[in-house]
Amino acid sequence: MPSYRPSLPPEWYGYPKDAPPPRIVETRVRCLDCNLHVANPNNPEVGMGRCKLGLIGQYPAALHYCRDFVPSKGTP
Repeated sequence: MPSYRPSLPPEWYGYPKDAPPPRIVETRVRCLDCNLHVANPNNPEVGMGRCKLGLIGQYPAALHYCRDFVPSKGTP
């Protein structure tokens, strides 16, 4: 890696100057608080549901990191 920008992540090196850098999520979020979460029709409050983007493997109430998180209207 170049030594003149040691604080940037490696994937940013060579990134075009006019394009925004990739979004980095530093806080953990819940699928239930995301606008992309589709609730399970049989058990909408606590069912697994799914993600509109096709992401899998997360429990909706569990905190995790998600780069594609879109806060729903009621999310602080």
